[in-house]
Amino acid sequence: MIIMYNKVLSINSMALVESDNLEALRGLLTITSTDKEPYTLKLYTEVSSNSILIPRGLIKERHQVKHFNKLLSSKKSSIVLRDIQEKIIKEFIEKVDILSPYGGIIKAPTGSGKTVMAIELMFRLGYKTLIIVPTDRLMTQWIEQLKSLSNLTDYDIGVIKQNRCEYSNRLVSVAMVHSLAKDKYPKEMYDEFGTIIYDEVHTLGAETFSKTASMFNSKYRIGLSATPRRKDGMENVFFYHIGEILCSIDNPTDKPSVIMDYYYDINTHHKGCVWGGNFILPRYLNRLSKNVNRNKRIAKYVQMAFTKKRKTLVLSDRIEQLKGIHREIISLGIIKDNIGFCIGDEKQLDRDIILGTYGSAGMGMDIPGLSCLIFATPRTDIEQAVGRILRHKRTEVVPIVVDIIDEASLIMKKWSDKRLKFYKQYADDIKYIRR
Repeated sequence: MIIMYNKVLSINSMALVESDNLEALRGLLTITSTDKEPYTLKLYTEVSSNSILIPRGLIKERHQVKHFNKLLSSKKSSIVLRDIQEKIIKEFIEKVDILSPYGGIIKAPTGSGKTVMAIELMFRLGYKTLIIVPTDRLMTQWIEQLKSLSNLTDYDIGVIKQNRCEYSNRLVSVAMVHSLAKDKYPKEMYDEFGTIIYDEVHTLGAETFSKTASMFNSKYRIGLSATPRRKDGMENVFFYHIGEILCSIDNPTDKPSVIMDYYYDINTHHKGCVWGGNFILPRYLNRLSKNVNRNKRIAKYVQMAFTKKRKTLVLSDRIEQLKGIHREIISLGIIKDNIGFCIGDEKQLDRDIILGTYGSAGMGMDIPGLSCLIFATPRTDIEQAVGRILRHKRTEVVPIVVDIIDEASLIMKKWSDKRLKFYKQYADDIKYIRR
């Protein structure tokens, strides 16, 4: 992308540039989502008649930034990287030095060790670091990983969340993006960190979180994601502010077998779930979750996977549905001790059968040994979820994905077409079942 400016005046949290064509710049930096209820973001700030603040990820030449001491030099990581991880870190550092002086994005699939690579990269850069996360679970995981993969102590690590603002005299802080978006913390905090790491960087495209992309006057910004894209088309929020994708790891070589089960039940029609031309998804999910015959069908798949010694994850948007499936599984003769939940703070990940919500068992969750994934409620974008069973070749069996398509609903059939497009690209084989 060609950015029309005459001169870079300074680099802080954004780049101050001088331009003879501010109108063109405004147009390039005004982006609108493709949602049914679109929103528009202006990724610039007017300063004067010929100068403007723009996202600094668009600046490709190196300019002076705030000086930061390498405070992390007193600590060290204990990480032993895999060859591909070492390659990615070296490639990132080289490209930052040559192509993108203020940072960029690492694209790596679920299970490739994004957190491990980011921690090692953090130590090699050496600066005081802020890690920004979108969920409590990821915050906990980062803190645990920081301590287990280095000699950082509890005192070295701060938390920035709600009324907690621990950054002074800390070497690393982990912040909740929701709290940062409220912009209520001391001004000096925004000049404190030499390195900013955005976990699940694609979340920055959301209207609420987008403001956090340009908050910090750091030396480097690093984005991490398995899927650095957005259904609403707002990728440029993080590409412009953080930088382009500098390096990536290919998707896993082990491909799943997919079972697409076309289930027809008139009670799964979307009638009554459309209002004013809009599909009311929560109401429809409630309907699916209460469908006993459908839940029995899912439980039968769980039983088949269990008898073949597959560790299985069932994903749903509704806790009540998971409880219903739990009852059906037990009725098939599987004892309770084999079944666990991944709901909120309840994480029984050592069980052979795990019933989880998309929120709790989705983004950032590591569940070792999975070889079967069952979608109990539908989604259009299932790349991250499928990644849960493609992490490493922990077993010799081919991973299996079971996808229930509710044929009575034309809307659900259209959703399934989107998933099928993904499966055709990444699956080893697809089996279609109609009963």
